[in-house]
Amino acid sequence: MRAPVLAALVAVSPAAWAHHGWTAFDAGKQTDVTGVIEKVAFGNPHGELWLTVEGRSIYVELSPPARMVARGLTAEDLKIGSSVTVDAQPNLKDAAAWKAQAITVGDKTYSLMREPGGP
Repeated sequence: MRAPVLAALVAVSPAAWAHHGWTAFDAGKQTDVTGVIEKVAFGNPHGELWLTVEGRSIYVELSPPARMVARGLTAEDLKIGSSVTVDAQPNLKDAAAWKAQAITVGDKTYSLMREPGGP
């Protein structure tokens, strides 16, 4: 009985093992971070952005794609080379990693975290 469970655990992708949840971010240090989009991944379990900010590269975790689309943000809105501002929290262990609460693209701000009764 143990072998099938062990095999299933080993088969889980490294990305799934690395996923840490929101407790890895400092909710007490909410900050606006403005940068230029280098790369975008609009996929599950959550979207991802890589931004150039003041000459350095940072990584930003977004919400799941279904929530972003429900709030009006689509993959087409996140164009490489575009400037965006994320209302974000820094990772507790990695200064180059952030979690976005909201993102401003052009003149529109999209809430990315759960709202009461929302997706």
